[in-house]
Amino acid sequence: MTIIDRNTVVSFHYTVSSLDGDIINTSEGDGPSSYLHGYGNIASFLEKEFTGKKGAERFTVILPPDEGYGLFDAGEDAYTTVPKEEMPKGIWFQKGFPIQRIIDGKEMTMYMHDYVNGAFVLTKNHPLAGVTLVYDIEIIAVRAALPLEIRRCFLSCQIPVNSPICIGSYS
Repeated sequence: MTIIDRNTVVSFHYTVSSLDGDIINTSEGDGPSSYLHGYGNIASFLEKEFTGKKGAERFTVILPPDEGYGLFDAGEDAYTTVPKEEMPKGIWFQKGFPIQRIIDGKEMTMYMHDYVNGAFVLTKNHPLAGVTLVYDIEIIAVRAALPLEIRRCFLSCQIPVNSPICIGSYS
């Protein structure tokens, strides 16, 4: 049986939930997600947890907020109100949607929080800020990567970028 290490392809099912059991994202009902191990194609804390495991294993990873999307900031400076006219043309309100803004001369990501009286209320808090995340993983299959996959450093069919499994901010 192949052990997960650099240059292996891992197929797995996952469910990401809060400590309260609220499901945030799952591969249930879809085919398994797959990635090329050892190239940073999934969040580094998960890649570390996969290393050394084999197919048919199950495991759980608990990620506290300070290691994930950060602690929730309830301070006044965590929010800003932007008139619709100052937002990108054609944009509509979608709670949690990320927006790039220049704040105090620095570009930063803010998230749509509310829409009040023709203005967008944006927050510095990611929608999952302050949430302890529970990752339940079931490894379906592990195989050696093909030479083309190794040259490209990724698979052509990967995990959706907006999934909590594929968080690029971890190091």
